[in-house]
Amino acid sequence: METIDHKLSNNVSGRLEELEDARSTLLNQLSAATQREETLREDVRNFERTIALLKHEVKEAQRKADVELEAKKNLENNLQDMKRKLEEEQGKRSREMSNSLQTNEKISSLEKQVSFIKILPVLCSKVEFAHLPMN
Repeated sequence: METIDHKLSNNVSGRLEELEDARSTLLNQLSAATQREETLREDVRNFERTIALLKHEVKEAQRKADVELEAKKNLENNLQDMKRKLEEEQGKRSREMSNSLQTNEKISSLEKQVSFIKILPVLCSKVEFAHLPMN
């Protein structure tokens, strides 16, 4: 009986050893899987943080682009206003120069008339003197 007991005991011991080895292997695999899972979770958290930062950077870049676009529109509007004012001023100066030229021509004409009127009495007296009978 001892042999059977001994064989049975050896079988049980062998089986127990196999189960302990299997348990140990499974615990090691579980530990490795848990470690991989934790590493993956950390990677996911890092990726989510990176995505959040990138989204923030995109929003900030869009805000800056909007501000720059608005500033550009304002500058373009100011430029158009300045061009319009310049054209108005040039037109005004052109009209003023034309008016000045007309005024100068009129002044010149009036000066000629005044000069003529000043010498008219002298001319008239010469004409009367010429019509006097010479005896």
